[in-house]
Amino acid sequence: MTAALLKLNSLQEQEQSLLQSREKISLELVQPLQEQQEKQREIAAFTETLAKIDISREKVSALLQQFREESAALMLKLEEHKKESSAAAAALMELEEQQRQGRKKLDRYEKRERHFAVEQSRLQTEIAYQLDRFKELFGPEEPLPPEPDFDAAECESLIGTLSEDIEMLGAVNLGAIDELARLQERINFLNEQQDDLRQGESSLHRIIGEIDERMAHFFDEAFTGINSYFQEVFSALFQGGKAYLSLTDPDNMLEAGIEIVAQPPGKRLQNISLLSTGEKSLAAVALIFAILRYKPAPFYLLDEVESSLDDINLTRFTSYLKEASREAQFILITHRRRTMEEADLLYGVTMPEEGVSNIVSLRLDEKVS
Repeated sequence: MTAALLKLNSLQEQEQSLLQSREKISLELVQPLQEQQEKQREIAAFTETLAKIDISREKVSALLQQFREESAALMLKLEEHKKESSAAAAALMELEEQQRQGRKKLDRYEKRERHFAVEQSRLQTEIAYQLDRFKELFGPEEPLPPEPDFDAAECESLIGTLSEDIEMLGAVNLGAIDELARLQERINFLNEQQDDLRQGESSLHRIIGEIDERMAHFFDEAFTGINSYFQEVFSALFQGGKAYLSLTDPDNMLEAGIEIVAQPPGKRLQNISLLSTGEKSLAAVALIFAILRYKPAPFYLLDEVESSLDDINLTRFTSYLKEASREAQFILITHRRRTMEEADLLYGVTMPEEGVSNIVSLRLDEKVS
């Protein structure tokens, strides 16, 4: 009995649970139906709205088409108005131009009228004056009538021609005479200046000619003397041979070049440019000594003139320098030991410490003794 009651209770509980589940499922089924109905109502509303929008769009399209047609018509009218406005503006400009031309003609006519009035007054005055002059010269008698062959048209033509000639002459310049005198005075002054310049030019040409003659004379004298000394010094330095100087253009010695022709011992006579480097250097030294002998001085300063000489030519150079030192003093700047050995007095610069220089002098003859 108890088991049956328990089972009955259990079945009742299951029934109650199933009823609750059914109600819940019923509610869950009802809610989608409600949502579906709501969506259908919204769709119907949207469909109705779309229909209204289509109707409105058709109305707007019709209005837009109408506006376009009206706009096209208005544009056509506007173009017509523009054309009419342009034509009216052109007509107005033409009328304004005609008005300006008319004003110009009116101004010219007014000026001519005033001119004619003034000219009439002048002619009347001139006629009255001429009548008075005629009466003064010929008495109160009336002027004689013109001759039978008098041609008024020819007279007027002649008067017109003379008037045109007078107009071509232009206005009378009352200061032309003074201006002519001033210009004539200026011309005379410039002519005097030109004559002075020409005289000065002639004087300068004459002075330049004299200077050129004297320069040519002195140059010829110096060239001859230096050429003679050059031959002697060259033979002494080369221990024989011969050399001389020549002008490229003897007729124009002031602008001519100078060539050195040399013949060391054992070689043929040739231009100095064909000699060896040492021979060219020694020949140049010979020319220097020849110039120094032509214009001697108490002492000479030579800066490494023997730097390019070989040992044989250096020995010849120092020997000649030793001989020439009897007549003058020579100061040489050199780095060659052979030249220093022939010197009487040496001056040198030493650096015992870095950045400190000392000058040292040495007299070789005293050192030897």
